[in-house]
Amino acid sequence: DFELRDIQLPEPGDNQVLVENLYMSVDPYMRGRMRFMPPGSKLFGAAVGRLLASNSLTVSIGDFVLNPHSWHSHFVDDASVVTQLDHELAPLPSYLGVMGMPGLTAWGGLLITGAYQDGETPLRFGSLWRCWEPCRTNCQDQRRSRRWKCRERCKSSNLNQ
Repeated sequence: DFELRDIQLPEPGDNQVLVENLYMSVDPYMRGRMRFMPPGSKLFGAAVGRLLASNSLTVSIGDFVLNPHSWHSHFVDDASVVTQLDHELAPLPSYLGVMGMPGLTAWGGLLITGAYQDGETPLRFGSLWRCWEPCRTNCQDQRRSRRWKCRERCKSSNLNQ
């Protein structure tokens, strides 16, 4: 169950900011986190907001910031917990998607875990499972050999088209 609460926020102190959240992220990991939270606890996640007040030299009133206080319409916290965003570089909601944690996760999965190389063709998920499972069970030579066998199997069966 959810409960909405109105609370009185303190005035921002030294090096603190008052933020109004504009966009919040509701990610799948939050469901698992809620299982371990006692009733009445605050939910946390990523959010994009605008500074309404600032007692910090690093961020100014009107700046857009990424913060860990989703599920809060407004909050006061140390300026160190917010990250200034460039709203001209990308639309603000994208900092909760492709420019945020989900995008970083995809980038890491493709380039670091998957060790993607120029010239390789990333597979669609459905195709990936059909060729990954036989390679995973038949290959003893760790990641490099599995990737090679999967790539060759997919090329020969045209699963990546």
